[in-house]
Amino acid sequence: MKPSKPISILCLISLGLIAVGLWRNDETPKRLDEVPEAAGSRAIRGAPPSDTSSTSTDGIRPRSRRSLALELPGDSPSVTSAFSADGQPIPVWRDLLRQALDNPDNSALLALIQTSRTQFPPGERAALLEELARSLAAAEPDRGALLLSQVADLRERNLLAETMTRALFETSPQRAVEWAARISNPELAQTVHEGLARHWARTDVDATLDWLRTLPDDRAQTAAVEGLIWTWAQQDVQEAFDWASQLRDSELQKKVFLKTSKILAAQDPASAATWTSAFPDTLGRKEALTHAIHQWFQRDATAAAEWAVTIENPPVRSEAVAALAIAWADRDPVQAAGWAANMPDESRPQALGVIAAKWFARDPDAAWNWVNQLPDAGERLRLLSHLEATPR
Repeated sequence: MKPSKPISILCLISLGLIAVGLWRNDETPKRLDEVPEAAGSRAIRGAPPSDTSSTSTDGIRPRSRRSLALELPGDSPSVTSAFSADGQPIPVWRDLLRQALDNPDNSALLALIQTSRTQFPPGERAALLEELARSLAAAEPDRGALLLSQVADLRERNLLAETMTRALFETSPQRAVEWAARISNPELAQTVHEGLARHWARTDVDATLDWLRTLPDDRAQTAAVEGLIWTWAQQDVQEAFDWASQLRDSELQKKVFLKTSKILAAQDPASAATWTSAFPDTLGRKEALTHAIHQWFQRDATAAAEWAVTIENPPVRSEAVAALAIAWADRDPVQAAGWAANMPDESRPQALGVIAAKWFARDPDAAWNWVNQLPDAGERLRLLSHLEATPR
């Protein structure tokens, strides 16, 4: 006979709670006898009691939690352990979280986080992580920092860190600052500093700047600057960039410029393309311009194409045309080829080369046939040589 599969941690805990509930039933038969039969039977099945106002002879309202009913996700949209005295469902995870928090060892919390990935619906799992982070922020923030460093999943860690940071800040900005300064894990410190700056800048940019000036010149400070810019640029992109342009660290300036330009591109890609085209390449102009062009192309391909060929600066025009050719060839290489064929002479060779390469990677035969039909012999020979050297 094959051994049965190991019972999950959640089921073991739930079975234990059931056993405790049954043992308490035997200990207090008089109180349970006074619970109306309909209410008691429905609580056992996991339904709310019909009479939530009934009380026992000693004046204590009966609690249906004694009859623990565990409904695993799958057949029902919610996992509940019982119903409270007022008929509201009590999720299983609240009991489990309370027990895990009472255990000073974080292993119980880590096990609960891991188990929740498969045992709880997404909504209840999100609620579990939210309450866990807020509980630690309120009572044991340093324990919370230790737990964050132990969470392996990056998305879970960032979510918990963001919630803890926000909860601490809402209580006291100074408390959040002091907690962030005590974090010794470098990666976690960066995450927390960026989140704190992003959250603080929503209400007080000047106070955030004052805090940044007190930070040591390290990766945590860089992360805080990026967090500040993320929020500030959404409020006033030019003001945020003017401040960042005074930074002495060229690499940090570049990061800030890219982040700022991408935020602007999400709001107004045409303005972002025009704005980024005026900056030197040392600030990452090519990457920023390419991103803005792609965003603009998705909204209005014709307008983006018309603007790209009017750029007076040749290197910038070349970057814009290449970005547009890539975006168009990814969407429809036939349309892209028609667009490139009608471009001005100074921009057409580059556009044709980009489109030929992209098309060849997707459909070599179609790309080869298109190049062979180009009317200009020089362009045809150049592209054919390029395609011949490209491995299939």
